[in-house]
Amino acid sequence: MPDYKFSHMMARLARLQKTVRDHGLDALLITHLPNIHYLIGYSGSNGILIVPAQGKPHFFTDFRYKAQVKIEVAGAKITIVDRERTLLDAIVDKQLFMDFDAVGFEENRIPFWMHDFLRKKFRHLKLVAKKEMVESMTMIKTDDEIGMIQKAAEIGDQVFDKVINMIKPGMSEREVSAEISYYTKKLGGDGDAFEVIVASGERSALPHGLASEKKLKKGEMITLEPIMAGDSQIDQLFKIFRLVGTPSEKSWPGVTQYPDFIRDFPQWPATLREQIQKWCASSAVLTLSKDDRVNLADLLEQILQPNPKDRISARRALAHPFFAEQNEIQDDNNDCCIVAADIPWSIPMVDDNDLIMAEYVPAILQNLLRDEEPLIAYDYFARHASQLNEKMRFILVNWLAEVHDKFKLLPETLFRTILLVDAYL
Repeated sequence: MPDYKFSHMMARLARLQKTVRDHGLDALLITHLPNIHYLIGYSGSNGILIVPAQGKPHFFTDFRYKAQVKIEVAGAKITIVDRERTLLDAIVDKQLFMDFDAVGFEENRIPFWMHDFLRKKFRHLKLVAKKEMVESMTMIKTDDEIGMIQKAAEIGDQVFDKVINMIKPGMSEREVSAEISYYTKKLGGDGDAFEVIVASGERSALPHGLASEKKLKKGEMITLEPIMAGDSQIDQLFKIFRLVGTPSEKSWPGVTQYPDFIRDFPQWPATLREQIQKWCASSAVLTLSKDDRVNLADLLEQILQPNPKDRISARRALAHPFFAEQNEIQDDNNDCCIVAADIPWSIPMVDDNDLIMAEYVPAILQNLLRDEEPLIAYDYFARHASQLNEKMRFILVNWLAEVHDKFKLLPETLFRTILLVDAYL
């Protein structure tokens, strides 16, 4: 192990031990593998690290990693556990906790069975749940760690430049994903932190659209998210901040009042507009007209705003000039017809005590019209649409859910109905 890496591990362990003492603990039990890697360099798939308030940490792993730990692990005693025993059995045999009163554990990482095992084996011990003691350390970066983040961002840019010029209609999403993973490693990355996101066309709306066999089509939107493994769990967040700027009261009023807001984040200025304009002038969008490039840049800037209140909604995005040709909405014979989706929707309404209470679509009407006749015409709804508020929407959505459940309608019917309601709110 290089000397600089060893010194980093020692410094991290020393900082954690001080935190352990400050929390009044005798030791911290660490089971989350990324945290173990951060502290001692281990990259295997099985291990437990015990960091005492004083003295040398103790690391447990199984026989498969006997050779690997000699190369990777720094700053900890190592116990190799044979195939007949578990890591917890070895911890019990070592009697490491016998002189301790209080031991912390990662509350959102340790499984119940492990906590139960320790509670029964060490009845004298107070097990104290602790949240993100190691993760909080990763938020403050050294110069070397900042350099690693910059390198990861540079690799990401290079991968994007390579892959964006390879994408063409007829490729599958999986092929694009494979190219991203290949160039990530070829250009110096350690690999994908998790599965690469590639989603095209209607699948681009998925929040974490993993690549499928779907073929790319000309004119489709594609969501790409190449994920390079960084030095810590929040590197991805820092990459986002370097693009959109570190959130502040000026850019996002009220953000500092959120429970998980961290005031120690580096303060990066926003470079979003410059980066979008640079990309929209690149060869990646050469097929677009000048006006389309301008509209695309404006749309992307509105989509990528960090403050949700400043971010364009999906409904407004579909009405953006960039989608003008794909987003025609016709009004014919009091029916709202969404041409892009090729789904006609009739909108008769029911009124109750001067409040708009319900909106029907054909699939629901087929069941309800036997017993109930629409009382109010479409133009009534149009005149009263401005009176709708969030409380009314809550009542309306609950009512629609009850109708959906009673008549065993398809989930898509409910979702589309609610989308239609929101289109008028």
